[in-house]
Amino acid sequence: MKPKELPAAPEGYASWLDFAVETFDTRSLALELLFVGLDSDRDAMREAARAELRRLREIAASRPD
Repeated sequence: MKPKELPAAPEGYASWLDFAVETFDTRSLALELLFVGLDSDRDAMREAARAELRRLREIAASRPD
């Protein structure tokens, strides 16, 4: 059975992970945190996701094939 070809990442994004990090919904999490009395910073949430993706790429790049 031939594997199904996967769609390319949306234009302007290097990968689907890049797209997911840049477009994920921080609003609902920020509202949820607000309702339980915790401060939330939507920009910090997105930057944390970017940092995690960068770290995963660093780990992947450092591993031998």
